Amino acid sequence: MYDFRQVEIEDVIIHGIGNRAKEENIMLSQKMLFLDEAQKSVLLSYYLNPFKTDDYYQFIGEEAASEDTKFTANRLYNHIRQLYKEPDAFVQTSQDIAKFLYELMTNSKIKSGELHVVKFKNCIVGDELVSAIGLFKSETKEPFIKLVPSQDEIAVKREEGISLKKLDRACLIFNLDKENGYKILNVDKNKHDLAVHWQFDFLNIRQRQENYYHTNNFINLVKSFSEEVLNEEHNIQPAEQIAFIQRTEDFFKFSDEFDTDTFKEEVIANDEINSVFDEYIPNFEQDFDIEIQKKFPISKQALKSNKKYFKSVIKLDKSFHVYVHTNPENLEKGYDAARDMKYYKLYFQEEE
Repeated sequence: MYDFRQVEIEDVIIHGIGNRAKEENIMLSQKMLFLDEAQKSVLLSYYLNPFKTDDYYQFIGEEAASEDTKFTANRLYNHIRQLYKEPDAFVQTSQDIAKFLYELMTNSKIKSGELHVVKFKNCIVGDELVSAIGLFKSETKEPFIKLVPSQDEIAVKREEGISLKKLDRACLIFNLDKENGYKILNVDKNKHDLAVHWQFDFLNIRQRQENYYHTNNFINLVKSFSEEVLNEEHNIQPAEQIAFIQRTEDFFKFSDEFDTDTFKEEVIANDEINSVFDEYIPNFEQDFDIEIQKKFPISKQALKSNKKYFKSVIKLDKSFHVYVHTNPENLEKGYDAARDMKYYKLYFQEEE
C-alpha cells in the first residue's frame, strides 16, 4: 500500500488542451508555477484525494521485445522516463506530453480542459521512499460567486472554475520498477467509452497482475457465477444465493491467503455445484481474457472496493427490495394460490 502523509509537491506546470475535433487550440505554458505553501497544500489534496485503492497499473510494452526495446513504441513511457532522467527538462517534456494528448483529442465527446503535470517527492510505496510524476486532467467547470469590494459596496461577480472535489482524470507514476513499466495508479471518472481514450490511447497502461488484481478477478468470477448459475432458473432460491454471497465475503474477510480448493470446500460445500464451478472457470477466463489464480494473498482493499456486490438484496418486482444482513434461513419463500403471487416470510426477534 502507499502512504501520502509525507508527500510534497516539487514542480507543477499546467497546459490547456483543446478538442481538435472542435478546432480548439492547445495552450502550452512556458514556465512552472510558483506556489506558496498554502497553495501547495490545497493542490496536494486536490491531486491525491482521488486515489483510494492499491490497484496498480503498468505501461504496456512489447511482450517479445528485449528489455532495452520493450517500451520503445510507448510514447508516454518514454516521456516519463525522460522526466526522471533529465529533471531540468521538465517544462519541455511536459509540453511534449501535452502535445501528445492534444493529438489524441479527435473525438468531439471528449471535453477540453487543463493537463497538470506534477512532480512529487517523499511518496512511500510499500517500504520504499520514492518520487512520482502525476498527470491530471481537469475538465469539469463549476460556477462560483466572487465578492468584489469597492469604496461604497461589495459587488457580486459570477465566474467559473474547477472544483477541488472533482478531478476528472488522474494518473500517478511512481519511480519504481521502470524495467516493467513503472508502478502506476489510475483514476478516470468518465464513462467507459471515453475512459478508453485516457487509459489506452494516452496512458497505454494495463493492470498489474498483483494481489489486488487476482482478488478482484476472483470476486468478479464469483459474482458472475452466482448471477448466471445460482439462480431460480437452476432451482437455486434467492436465499441460497445470498447465503453463498455472505459465505464468500466472510471467506475473503477472515482469510489472508486464498486457495481455490479451500474456497470450494468451505464456501460452496456441494460436490455437484463444485463440478459446475470448475467447468465455469475456463469459460469465464476466455470471455474476459484473464487467468484465474488458484492461490494468492488476499487484497483487503479489493474486497472493500467490491463491497457493493456483497450487499445481499432480493429485488421483488419493482415494489420491494429486501436487504438481508443475517442468516438467509430466516427467510421463507411461498406461493399464495388465492392471490396467484409469491411471498416471503421474515423471522426476527424484535423490531428496531
